[in-house]
Amino acid sequence: MSPCWTKAPPQLPLKKKAISFIGKPDLDPGTAKSLPGANPDAPKGGTIRAGVVGSFDTLNGLNGLGHAPMGLQYGGHPLVFERLMKRAPTEVFTLYGCLAEYVQVDPEGKWTIFHINPKAKFSDGKPVTAADVLYSHQQYKARGYGPLKLQHMKVEKAELLSPLSIKFTFKPVGEKDGKKAYNQELPFNIALMFVIPKHHFKKHGFTEVTTVPPIGSGPYKIKSVNMGRGIEYERRLDHWGKDLFYYQGTNNFDKIVVHFYMNKSVADEAFKAGDYDFRLMSSPKEWEVFDAKALREGKVIKVKSPHNNPVGIQGFIMNTRDSLFGDANVRKAFSLALSNKDEIIQKHFSGHLHPITSYFENTTFQSKADVSEEEEKALAFLDLTDEEKAQLRKNYQAPLAKDDKAHRRNLREALMLLKKAGWETRKGKLVHSKTGKPFEFSILVFGDEKEKLALIVKDTLKPLGMDVKVRPTDSASYWNRLFEYDFQTTFFSYGGTRAPGTEQIGRWHSNSAEGQKSINFAGVRNPLVDKILEQFSQIKDLPTYIGAIRLLDRALLSGNYMVHLFYSNFRWLVMWDKFHLPPHDDEIGFSYAGWWAKEAYRKKG
Repeated sequence: MSPCWTKAPPQLPLKKKAISFIGKPDLDPGTAKSLPGANPDAPKGGTIRAGVVGSFDTLNGLNGLGHAPMGLQYGGHPLVFERLMKRAPTEVFTLYGCLAEYVQVDPEGKWTIFHINPKAKFSDGKPVTAADVLYSHQQYKARGYGPLKLQHMKVEKAELLSPLSIKFTFKPVGEKDGKKAYNQELPFNIALMFVIPKHHFKKHGFTEVTTVPPIGSGPYKIKSVNMGRGIEYERRLDHWGKDLFYYQGTNNFDKIVVHFYMNKSVADEAFKAGDYDFRLMSSPKEWEVFDAKALREGKVIKVKSPHNNPVGIQGFIMNTRDSLFGDANVRKAFSLALSNKDEIIQKHFSGHLHPITSYFENTTFQSKADVSEEEEKALAFLDLTDEEKAQLRKNYQAPLAKDDKAHRRNLREALMLLKKAGWETRKGKLVHSKTGKPFEFSILVFGDEKEKLALIVKDTLKPLGMDVKVRPTDSASYWNRLFEYDFQTTFFSYGGTRAPGTEQIGRWHSNSAEGQKSINFAGVRNPLVDKILEQFSQIKDLPTYIGAIRLLDRALLSGNYMVHLFYSNFRWLVMWDKFHLPPHDDEIGFSYAGWWAKEAYRKKG
């Protein structure tokens, strides 16, 4: 049965190959030779091998079931699947056409139309069509990975206009000045969706943990899989988009091989033996003391790469669904007790790290002690009560003890807060004042580094008389327990972004606190956080947008849902001397996507 095409409305906005949420695109898709940071003359060829601690149990990383390998995950550098539009690494608010050759966006953000590139093909030779885009949207909306599902649920209607054109109409998010208001970011979020082939997933299913290699339209296809232990990708010589400007100088390797290891110690030895090619060190101290025969022989090199990227949030998460950590006084007590970050950095990490004090560290969105002019603009825009505005104007800064005296003072304040919560110290142990039950909790960890951090936390909390259990587990169990919220506390890292947006709803909104496969691991349910999240997407000017994210930072800090840890403004890399790297750019930082093999360079020369 043939699809019923809907006629496009008249007087539509012009078709564009690039769109910007705020401002204008830096590049002209018609004349640009490559993305910033890429070498368009880089030769193709050779192999790069990566090493990962952990395992994988599925080849579908888009439905939130199981754990997919590097290259098939929703985040990170896509290999097999491709997006409707792509973001340049140095442009926060701009997208360039990829599978969608052209795009049209309603000025109010009510709808968007994508026009598929007629050259686009999946790796089995079948063309990419608007029906594939519609099918992808339907699967994500019904069964997608948590944040992905949230985005697609905001689509009111998706309709085919032609075999290569599709229109998305979005639900209003409220009213502003007597008119319906729309999420200004949503057209961009939908544009970043991976398009999956309808004919493949109709046959093999989208909702299962699967070992069937998927078909995609990206620059690589899967060559071989050893489930849980390794996967090999090979570059598509027939890739439909290989001549587009943003592919120039990237995806240079003929093969990308990913090996998985049981633990860090095994992975370390495998790297020294030459089983894989590069390692991003988890700490600068580890990088400094790294030694191997291959390093002394000059076959392995150490690279210290500065960056100016958002660092994300690495932190100690308290699960507010648990009765202990549902108490705000208990959470604040933990923030105070673990405020000796500078001491921990000096003692355990050679002083090379910096304490994280914000949910948006190392970005312009980081809130400071005083309310900024941008935040005042946002307070004027947002529909908040006077009491809520007054609350947001308070100085919410993460506790940070600069010396031992300050930390002891914070420990005393922490004990006072615990007393308010019904706990007291008896014979050096923290117990409930009515029942005498000891204050005990567990830290769920995966990996040697996180176990080390957990032991540091345990030692730091000892003066409070808490009984802390460290619970190491394997990769599969860790992820399963995390997504089932079966933990009291754990360590987790959220990726950073130069343009915070809808992904923040999946992390912090009340609606995501109980949903299956949600990444709101702390179970944040805060009406003020919800109000900011529900309104900031309506903002159209940059200063007000910046201010709204800073207010979100204040609201989250006030809840003490996480104790933020540390970050480095360097990437600490060791690698076998097999590759050329493009000139360093602090705004881009580390990405192997632009590397090329010395072997391929010699063959080209």
